[in-house]
Amino acid sequence: YDRFCPHGSASRVLNHDCHDPENLVYMGTSEMGDYVEYNKFLLDADLFIYTGTVVVSNWGGMTGTGVIIGFPSTRSMTSTHGFPVVGHPDSCHGDQHTMMYRAHKQAVMAQIEKFTGKRVFYIDVVPSTGGAPAGVFAGYSPEINEPTWKFAESIYHMEVPQADVLIYGVPRYSLYGETSNPLISLAAACAPVRMWTNKPLLREGGVIIALTHCDGTIDERSHPSYAEILDLYRNCFSMEELSTYEEEFRHREDLIFKYRHAYAYAPVHGFWLMYESEYALKQSSKIIFAGVPGMDNPLAKVQVSGTGGPGSARDVGCTPAKDFAEAMKIAEKIVGKKPRIMACPSFWTKIRPRFYVK
Repeated sequence: YDRFCPHGSASRVLNHDCHDPENLVYMGTSEMGDYVEYNKFLLDADLFIYTGTVVVSNWGGMTGTGVIIGFPSTRSMTSTHGFPVVGHPDSCHGDQHTMMYRAHKQAVMAQIEKFTGKRVFYIDVVPSTGGAPAGVFAGYSPEINEPTWKFAESIYHMEVPQADVLIYGVPRYSLYGETSNPLISLAAACAPVRMWTNKPLLREGGVIIALTHCDGTIDERSHPSYAEILDLYRNCFSMEELSTYEEEFRHREDLIFKYRHAYAYAPVHGFWLMYESEYALKQSSKIIFAGVPGMDNPLAKVQVSGTGGPGSARDVGCTPAKDFAEAMKIAEKIVGKKPRIMACPSFWTKIRPRFYVK
């Protein structure tokens, strides 16, 4: 870092801008039909080295081949993160060998290297369950993938029965920010359900209970498009219908300005969280947000129609409950008094397992 850190106005540390056409190069179409437009440094650099981690993910089963996520234009990113891919049944499980989303990533990687005539060199770390590095793998994709995944699976593999009820805690901060934000709480509640192999982790018609202090607050500085996306969702019949608005947001100059100059997420980011959550919303009978603050909580904000804790849970298709006891009563009306329960209290605070469902 010391070699590249800023000195006065000169810096060799650059942020990728997925909306900057001057620094993006169209590289053609992948064999799967993906629009491939990536940072020009992939073409200009003599040697491009990408460092990352390989962990269990609802996006692709296992992570890896990170250039595809790190350096595209927002239009190119939609080829892998758009509803037709993320919402497809073949993307809603945890086997990276057969997952559609993962196949698109590899097709894009192949097209980048075909266009540039160069290969990206990867250095990927596999963390232990405690978070420290357990293994380091270096090489090219796809050659590096199999040995890395095999090692990761030896660490993260967990055999479990199929559940009638899934329970997990949602921390104050998740992958994309504070879980007071209903869309981020929804993503945290829905992501684990996609991390299965062999058969679905949650049986069809089961119940998810996510303990979250979601009060409906959306940080407009970090997530300026989220409230608008939720407003649109309230008037859509499906995620597929919601996806028709994505192109409009991709060109919103007000949102692009905040992305570039105020550390905000990209304008279309909220759409992708909605798409990834659809599988859990459909697989379950209910997703219950337990512990959301209401009007009887003196620390909670004043509740008005459509906002606040209970209202914000309903806005994303979930059911609010004051506490865990109330959530279990709701669940028992659906799955009976003796359901098979799987509890994962530290799912989001430790390295995530990959569930092999017996």
